[in-house]
Amino acid sequence: MIHVYLFAFVLGGVLLVASILLGGDADGDGALDVEGGGETAGGTDSDSGSLGVVAALRSLRFWTFLTAFFGLTGLVLGGFDLAPPWITLALAVAVGAGTAAGAAAVLQWLQKEQSGAAAEAGDYVGKTARVIVGFKAGATGKVRVELRGAEVDLLARTDDEHGFSSGDAAVIIDIDDTVARVARLSAFHDSPVQS
Repeated sequence: MIHVYLFAFVLGGVLLVASILLGGDADGDGALDVEGGGETAGGTDSDSGSLGVVAALRSLRFWTFLTAFFGLTGLVLGGFDLAPPWITLALAVAVGAGTAAGAAAVLQWLQKEQSGAAAEAGDYVGKTARVIVGFKAGATGKVRVELRGAEVDLLARTDDEHGFSSGDAAVIIDIDDTVARVARLSAFHDSPVQS
């Protein structure tokens, strides 16, 4: 049985180190929508607790923690002969599952905190946007910008006499109430830096 614990520990450890070094979230924790009335990133539902369990069980991160800590506990208890084999197995499963559930809960909470924070005007300034409804100087159009992993549409105005056509790139230079003031991306980069 010690070989099973060793294999689980090595596999889980390699996956944990890889996830730390490579970052990212391949399994989409917290962004689950189960058959139409579920929880999405930044949203809640009355069944959000049960959906959180489903999301955790479908998460590669959950199984990585479970495998690593199952193996570590089994190696320590079995390797030093600190408990009978059946108790070692039970404790290894309990510690692995508990650690994995705790890590999944903490990571989902952190993800909700980050995605639930309201964007401020300063978050948009300097971002590149794509024009989706063309407009001329003095008129209002619409631009789309990516912010915190989501695409956001904003009303937009410009002082540029040439205006913007749909598909043009623009840079957001200011937010006035709920309307973005944009400039041509090339003009913004060519202008001298102001201190």
